[in-house]
Amino acid sequence: MSQPLPPTNGLANGQKPEDLIQVLDEHGNPLLIPRAEFQQAVRGMVQQAGNDPQTLRQLAEGLLRDGFPAEARMAAERLRTLGGPPADGIESILAGCFVQMGQLPQAEQVLRSAIKRNPGDLALEMNLAQVRGMQGDHQAVAAAARKVLALDPNESGALTLLYQAAQNEGRLPDALAEMEAMAEANPLAWRPLVMLGMLHAQVPELADVDRAIDFFQRAAERQPDEPEVLINWSGELGRANRLDEMVELLEPLKKDRTADPRLLHNLARGYMGLGKPSDAMLVAQMARQGAAEPFHAMLDQLISEIYAAVEAGQKTIPLNPPPAAEPAQPDDDEADTPTDTDASGAAPTDSSAAQPKKKKRFGLF
Repeated sequence: MSQPLPPTNGLANGQKPEDLIQVLDEHGNPLLIPRAEFQQAVRGMVQQAGNDPQTLRQLAEGLLRDGFPAEARMAAERLRTLGGPPADGIESILAGCFVQMGQLPQAEQVLRSAIKRNPGDLALEMNLAQVRGMQGDHQAVAAAARKVLALDPNESGALTLLYQAAQNEGRLPDALAEMEAMAEANPLAWRPLVMLGMLHAQVPELADVDRAIDFFQRAAERQPDEPEVLINWSGELGRANRLDEMVELLEPLKKDRTADPRLLHNLARGYMGLGKPSDAMLVAQMARQGAAEPFHAMLDQLISEIYAAVEAGQKTIPLNPPPAAEPAQPDDDEADTPTDTDASGAAPTDSSAAQPKKKKRFGLF
């Protein structure tokens, strides 16, 4: 809908870069207008939407995403009054408006009221936990995470919050033990093992490649076809220079055009590390042909590296390991959160990027 753009010139007297935003005109061309002018226009759009629930929903989500919480709140509150299916989850959007406006108690009140009307709604519980964490109540965050994990031990958002709360309270070993106990207690719990592997791969004070690989392998025994498991497992094998094992793990995907592009990327890098450039190029090109746009840059870079190596007479391309004890990448303002990684140590696009977009359950703000 809009995008803040800090221009370097063309400002009126007294204007600051943040006073202007970039919008698209009727022909799709970028146009700079004063933020206040845009806000006035979108308030009119909210009024014109009347009681149209679909338009109000689009406005509430779009304006909140673009950083106009007051205007998003207008649309969200009207939609909440109307009710019906388009209003599903509107309390989380409304709470997000209050969060962006710095009104955390109001956000908490909205979510608590919604939970009373919808007991057992995991999305509301998780969003409330995030608000409590913003207020410094890390014990409440952990309690909410445990409540969700008791129902679904593979809920990644809850695992992340449990880790973050423990890290903020200096109880990281307790969180690790708790996750491992979850996995031991429930044979269907595979994502706690992935989280443990990622933590041992990325958090400096926990760095232990062998333990990370062991956790990923245990997760794969429970969920053998899950890309999230295979991406992390193969990536860690690559960084440990256990290329034979990495290729053996991924080689069944060699001719699978529907495989996750990151897995094919890792397989191609494994082939190059083992001196098999022809196999590497075939896999990389196949991956590029079927990949969604977010993966193109990663695969184009790989193909370029393979071409350059072949032209230079090289049969191998050494993997580029990350710096020693590379820290996890931040997920939000609370704490560092591990990220899925590939064989070169880079952090590729989110694991959902190759799939149709799913409605975001948590973290609307």
